[in-house]
Amino acid sequence: MRGEFTDCSFTNNEADEGGALYGTIDLQGGWVVENSARLGGGIRLTTLPMLLTGAVIQQNTATQSGAGLYISGHNAVLSELLIVGNESSGVGGGVSIDLPPASADAVCPSIPPHLDWQDVEVRQNYAATNGGGLYMAAYHARVDGLDIVDNEAFQDGGGAALVRYDSSHSACSGPRLFGSLIRENRAANGGGVEMTSSARVENSAIYGNSAVQAGGGIRLKDGEPVDPSAALINLSMDGNTAAMRPGIDARIDVEIRNCALWGHAGDDVAETAGTVTFRNNCSEEAFDPDPSNTLLTASPFEPGPDGEPRLLDSAVACIDGADSTVAPSYFDWENMTTRVSGALDAAPMDAGAHYPAPAP
Repeated sequence: MRGEFTDCSFTNNEADEGGALYGTIDLQGGWVVENSARLGGGIRLTTLPMLLTGAVIQQNTATQSGAGLYISGHNAVLSELLIVGNESSGVGGGVSIDLPPASADAVCPSIPPHLDWQDVEVRQNYAATNGGGLYMAAYHARVDGLDIVDNEAFQDGGGAALVRYDSSHSACSGPRLFGSLIRENRAANGGGVEMTSSARVENSAIYGNSAVQAGGGIRLKDGEPVDPSAALINLSMDGNTAAMRPGIDARIDVEIRNCALWGHAGDDVAETAGTVTFRNNCSEEAFDPDPSNTLLTASPFEPGPDGEPRLLDSAVACIDGADSTVAPSYFDWENMTTRVSGALDAAPMDAGAHYPAPAP
């Protein structure tokens, strides 16, 4: 049976899984507030198709994972959601996504299955361990289109923690985060993002995050090396801070391509372990003298409308400096813009994050 709810309120409920709602759900509008559970303090979504749109998920708690929302399937359609002020005693203050391999002999598809979300804001959530905004433990899957803002983790991944399940299925990637904004989050390590082997962050803006220890923007965590290695593709990073290694703290093998990096006190990338492949980037730091990289002497960024996102001035060296052949096939960059002017990108590709072009 499918539960269909419009403009309903669910408050002060408690369960082991899904404090307010659990199962096959269509929720359009309404409020899910001050509920509690072990998994999914507000809502627990399973493998069946579900729809959540226009709702507020607020001040729910979880003792283990996913205080606002816990998802264990690819078939959730989410849009126009505010996930705010939720708190987990474990992982995933705002959202937890738990996507293991379908079976021990599963074959990874050529294009990862994904959760394509629209206008989903994950704000001011807290996790006592990892993933203040988002905790994603996944095998060959991606999430698109999150605004992850002002979240906190006591340990790692203030904005997001991206964790590969294990080293099996080594030909497949781990979790992917695509087309997202990650700003003003806080943690002990990995203020913006904490990620493990073969995780990827692509076409995203990461700025104003902070770590008490290391990796103000991104920390690539020590772990068992697997193929493919972790990757950071077409990122715009600016003004992240930490006591050590404020930009990217690379503790595992990682490919960094097509990124625009600035505002980390000349320490955009720190190779503390593993091997960093650094190509087609524009950065404040001369991390690698490869001719594909460009050294910046001034910030390439200008604030867009309302101070965000970070956009490029049309005269900076990041323009036309990227290699489109390493961009994922689902990245429609030629119909997007990096620039204050709003002009569509065209070959050769621009470095940094791309955004939907403004309406004519």
